[in-house]
Parts: sequence; structure tokens; C-alpha cells
Amino acid sequence: MFSLDETIIARATPHGAGGRGILRLSGDDCVRVLRDVFQTADFGEIRAEIPGIYTGTLTPWEPKRPVPCDLYFWPQERGYTGQCSVELHLWGSEPILDAVEHRILQSKWGTVRLAKPGEFTLRAFLAGRLDLTQAEAVLGVIDATDEHHLKIALNQLAGGIGLPLHRIQNALLDTLSHLEAGLDFADEGIDFISTGELIERLDEALKSLNGIHRKISDRNAGGEILRVLLIGPPNAGKSSLYNRLTDNHKGAIVSPIPGTTRDYLETPLTWDGVTFRLVDSAGIADFSDGSPDETAQVLARQMIEAATLLLVCVSAEDEQGLDESLFAHKPVIRVRTKCDLREITGTEIRTSAVSGAGLEKLKQKTSEFLRNRIGTAEVVPTTAIRCRDAIARAAEHLTAAWSLASQNRDEVLIASELRSALEQLGQVLGTVHTDDILDRVFSKFCIGK
Repeated sequence: MFSLDETIIARATPHGAGGRGILRLSGDDCVRVLRDVFQTADFGEIRAEIPGIYTGTLTPWEPKRPVPCDLYFWPQERGYTGQCSVELHLWGSEPILDAVEHRILQSKWGTVRLAKPGEFTLRAFLAGRLDLTQAEAVLGVIDATDEHHLKIALNQLAGGIGLPLHRIQNALLDTLSHLEAGLDFADEGIDFISTGELIERLDEALKSLNGIHRKISDRNAGGEILRVLLIGPPNAGKSSLYNRLTDNHKGAIVSPIPGTTRDYLETPLTWDGVTFRLVDSAGIADFSDGSPDETAQVLARQMIEAATLLLVCVSAEDEQGLDESLFAHKPVIRVRTKCDLREITGTEIRTSAVSGAGLEKLKQKTSEFLRNRIGTAEVVPTTAIRCRDAIARAAEHLTAAWSLASQNRDEVLIASELRSALEQLGQVLGTVHTDDILDRVFSKFCIGK
């Protein structure tokens, strides 16, 4: 997977019809393999040392039928991958893109093959253009489901977690070099760093590292799928409320007959930048006869356990409500439905699916809870999962080094702990890596990224 000798090609746009399609190439031969396929209209030969945009045509068929194309060229160390790179921007037609790709793969001017998943970003990493946390952020941008997650991924891509970790790494390398220099001149009695300064440096690095660990250990750093479940007794107006909240007036079946909803419906929504799934379940009742109604009740109770938040719905006409022992362990927002039929008072959010009353307040309360649930995580979930333990181990080694320095112990032992801490940080940033680590990171990518 890690060979850099071959030129690779892949689509950078999704499959399917579109206004524009992009084919991406990377490698030393990426221009040469286009010799028989691309002809410039007015710029002449591509200059290998200067980035440029060239207007021309592609001729993927015989007899030749030209296809308009813009060629974007980046020389060595100027493009995304750190290699010579080309993007072909042309019509987003599947047959045309297939024909161009096939013709380039058959080029007689050099070896070119289809890229593997994540190989472009992998080459950028191996060329030092990105560290491993930034490479994972590329995937985070692609997979972002809402504004919040996109902002986290873009911040990480800009060095949000990588820059402070690199600063800690550089500070520890500087400290280690002073310690090892002192060991080399131990017989001359030369101190390159005092004990007080050593303790101060270790303390500062440890505080910074613990702060980063807290950020990546946030409650939702593992990428929890947020689910908001509408529950209530039969005929509580949940389905009408669901339809109104999802702007889908034909979604859930609405009927005055209790128990109409036996299955569940689920719709992805985004409120105030937070993406979640709104779920409408069967009304909670007591069925124990083996009927479909009993099955619906079992499913509804399972959905309660899987939900992030419950919207407990009780009709304005209902004085009894639900047995609260069913959901006493779950966070809830209490909702009164059908408030257009009867005036009521209370602390619940009063709503009407007919008039729309109370719906904005319900959306606000729900999004506030979900945003708090997401918390302040500042890294994409894949980075949090991969890095959490390594950063914790690095902090343990720094704590051990600080303790040894405080006891004025042998500097050889302190240097050993610092090297172990740096090794853990290297695994996070990718300065120390194995094929297994890179496989786990880049196998999640799609082809062309």
C-alpha cells in the first residue's frame, strides 16, 4: 500500500451524472502518461517546475472525438500529495470519465494504476504535508453530518490538535537534548539544564498534555448517534407532532384510534447546527397477548433504552400520563400535545401540531440539550479513539519523569521516561508509525481522497 513509485489515478468526484467530473493523478509520470490523451489549446507544453492551469481537449476514443478539459498542474512539493499532481476537470458524464480513465490506464508512456482508498492523503502524509491527525481530519470533513462536526474537522485540519502536540514534542526533544548533553559531559561537571528548570518544563508539558487529553475524552468524542424519541400513551398526538416537526405530513399514520402506530419511523434532522434522528414509536400501553401490539410495545421499550433524549408526550385531554418508572433513568423533555383543544397550565412545553404553537420552543430546548451532550470535543471521533490511550501513556511517562526529577534521581532514568513519552506522541502525530497504524487510518477513506 505504501509504494510511491507508481503514478496513481482516481476520480475525485462522486459517481453519477454531474455538471463537472474530476480525475486526479499523482506521481512522477502524471504528465507524461497524458501525452497521447491531452492536447493544450493555447499554452503549449506543460512546464514541469511551475503550477498552472491549461485549457485543452482530451481524446479518449478512436477515431478521435475531442472532449473539452481544464488541466490543473502542481509540480513536485507544491501539490496536495507532495508529488507532481494533475487534476483533469471535464464534463461529469459517466461514459466520458470511464473512457478517459481507461485510456490513461493504458498509456504507453509510463506505468499508471488505480489509486487505493485514501492513497492520495497517505502520500501527503508520507511526504510530510500532513501529520496523522490532519489526515484523519480530511476524513472528518468528508464524513461531517452537520455544521458542528464540520467545524471540528476543519479546525483539526488546520492544526487544531496537531500544533499543540508538535509544540509539546519539540519542547520535550529540546529538554531531552539538554539532559543527554549533560550525560555526555558528566565527568566535567557541566549542567546543561538545572533541576528547577527541568521540573518546570516537565510540569508545563504535562499540564498541556492533560488539557489535550480532556478535549479528546469528551462524552461524545466516540461519535455517538444522537436519537430523540417521541414517547407517550396511545393517541397522545405523537405522530401528528412527528409529522409537523419533520415537515412530512404523510409520514406517520394519524388516526383517532389508539394504537395506530405499531412500528417506528425515523428521520434525520438538523436543528441549530446539530444533526440527530427523530424517532416516532408506538404508544406505550399494556399488551401481553402475543399480538403485534405486544411486539410494538417491546420495540418501543428497546427504543427508550437506545435514545439520547425522550420527548414525553401527553395529550392536553389526558390527566393520567405515563408510568414514569419506564424512563426515570433517561433525560426527558415533557411535552403537552393537542393544546389547541384545551387550555392547560404547567411546566411542560405546550404544543399544537395543528396551529404550530410551541414547536419553536420545543426545537430550541431539544437542540440546547443535544449541543450540551455533544460537549466541547475538538477532535474528530477517529482521532479521539486512536489517540486517547497514546496521549494518556505519554502523560504517565511525563509524570514519572517529573517525579524522578523532583526526587533528584539519576538523569538517565528521566531521559528514558522522556524518550518513552516522545514515542507515544510520535504515534499520535505519525512521526513514529507502523504499517498497521496507517492501514487502520487510511482504510476508512474512499477512493480518490
